[in-house]
Amino acid sequence: MRMAVIGKSGSGKTNIIRALTERTGKNQIYCRRFSNVYYLSPSVKTMDRKPKLAEENFYTDLETDLPIIMDRIQHEEDKEGRNLIIMDDISHQLKQNGQDIVKQLFQNNRHLGRPLLNEEGEQIESGAVSTIIIAQRLNNLPRHIRSQITHWIIFDPRHTKSELETIFNELIHCDKNIFNKILNKTFNKKYNFLFIDTNKSKIYNGFNKEFIISQNNYL
Repeated sequence: MRMAVIGKSGSGKTNIIRALTERTGKNQIYCRRFSNVYYLSPSVKTMDRKPKLAEENFYTDLETDLPIIMDRIQHEEDKEGRNLIIMDDISHQLKQNGQDIVKQLFQNNRHLGRPLLNEEGEQIESGAVSTIIIAQRLNNLPRHIRSQITHWIIFDPRHTKSELETIFNELIHCDKNIFNKILNKTFNKKYNFLFIDTNKSKIYNGFNKEFIISQNNYL
């Protein structure tokens, strides 16, 4: 999984990340979906509510720290199993010097880690590495990074025409009038979001309500 969560400040990005990754209650753990979770953000030291992770799993610099994370996944003891790397507010670092290492991560995410085995040597978990990139604007992510994303969570983008045009041209294959209906239906309530599964070419209002699009015009 290579997911991107897009929305302006206060849109609900933090809450959706917690809903996806943490259990409710006092002992919040990452839902047993991932054995190892790493959080990379230049603003991690000033976060009001940091994710419930060991301090050694927080990082701040994309170019310097992402290779360290990848090396830990490949070689460190007790880091077998499914891995999740959350990259928050890294758009500026991506544009500066971090694109190559993220491309490397995306190209090798299925084979980067080591599977978790039981005492009989049977695989319990794969060693796949999933990623979540969090950004305020979709266009802040370079196009070749956008093309590798498998799942999108997009909060209301109607305030920025360039965002709408990119979503329409790259992610949603339908007529513009249908696209506008999807926007109006999805964002009639605060904190609603579009969920797009690019592997299956499916679009949802939230996670549950799929938009069924009848497409008669192909070009």
